[in-house]
Amino acid sequence: MTFSIQIKFGFPEEWQSFQKRHTEFTEKLKPLFETLTKVFIREMKSEEPADKVIFYLGRLAVEDFMEILLLCGNGYGIGGMKLLRGLYERAVTLGYIAKNMNKADDFLDYHYVHLGKLFNHARRIFGNGMGLSSEQISDIQSNYDTMKNKYKDILCAKCGTTKIRFSWSELDILSMAREAELDKLYLQCYYEPLLQAHATVSSLIYRLQLKGDGGLSFDEGAQHEKADLTLIGAHNLILYIIKVVNDYFKIGLDDEIEERFADFLLVWKKEREGTMLKVLFLCSENACRSQMAEGLVNHDLAGQVRAFSAGVAPTGVNPRAVRAMAELGIDISGHRSKSMTEFEGQPFDLVITVCDSARDQCPMFPGAARMLHVGFEDPGRAQGTEEEIMGVFRRVRDEMREQLIPLLKAEAGNT
Repeated sequence: MTFSIQIKFGFPEEWQSFQKRHTEFTEKLKPLFETLTKVFIREMKSEEPADKVIFYLGRLAVEDFMEILLLCGNGYGIGGMKLLRGLYERAVTLGYIAKNMNKADDFLDYHYVHLGKLFNHARRIFGNGMGLSSEQISDIQSNYDTMKNKYKDILCAKCGTTKIRFSWSELDILSMAREAELDKLYLQCYYEPLLQAHATVSSLIYRLQLKGDGGLSFDEGAQHEKADLTLIGAHNLILYIIKVVNDYFKIGLDDEIEERFADFLLVWKKEREGTMLKVLFLCSENACRSQMAEGLVNHDLAGQVRAFSAGVAPTGVNPRAVRAMAELGIDISGHRSKSMTEFEGQPFDLVITVCDSARDQCPMFPGAARMLHVGFEDPGRAQGTEEEIMGVFRRVRDEMREQLIPLLKAEAGNT
């Protein structure tokens, strides 16, 4: 007997959500890819160390960008963040060497230090039986002994104690970023992603959610907001790299690259300037009404309004709410039930209570520019047959669409 297992990679519903949120971005990918092809799909003939480092680091960064796009398009925003750190480091190194071409040899020679350290670690783990010939081992050790002196820092001038640097440059990444004019992106594109890539408390906090009983659970949902912020950073960095490589090699694509920067400003204008209306929907349990409101607004007003939802005492997303939204082609199966304390202090243009209980318990919300109450019947309390209960969910869903979408569309037009 044979068993057939079908394996699928990626989430089509996430691709659709991504394209809905970023219609203009997906349209501008084609000209971006065309420019990337002109800059990097060509033969590198130069033997100059700086030329090689700048060109091939840039080409590797293009692959980083594509990997980030793949993850973010599938809802893995934090996964994209982890890769963003590497893209930033490559962009900084490329930009720094473009301004300090004499540093290219330092970058290249540190490879022998890395190999020596790798060999020493491997020998501690496996002993000498690593499958390397005596000649290979001799070359590794000889190159390491020769090159390590180039990267020694003096720890004590009095006693002469030294230590091999952790990096090829005497500058830390932020100092190099300042020279490369990328320091303004340091926190967003390097330090915060660094916390996610390592075993830190921050990496745990990002993925934990508070349950209604006060306990904790792992957040299984997609990270759309992190995905979008990561893409802004990655898009910015890849344009920086294109410009540096174009200027350094005098490729002559200045006008075309200016168009790509104009595309960036057009695509991300609302996020960059903070003009996208930010709305939080509150109800008692964050199970039905506020969840459907969040899904409707993020679907119907994508690019104009960014909606979130929370509850006074969250209990979990109601499966009937998921079903009712799916009938409209809107997937909220990845939503989770959140406590309003998770959002306290965050700035919102508008906080809308959609049930009387939430309005009474939360007349003011820290961080809200304005509070508004638009009440709806709680479909979670409906009784009767399954079809009768679903009828209530559908009615409340449609009432929300009829009332909230025009309201928020008008609000977004005034931001």
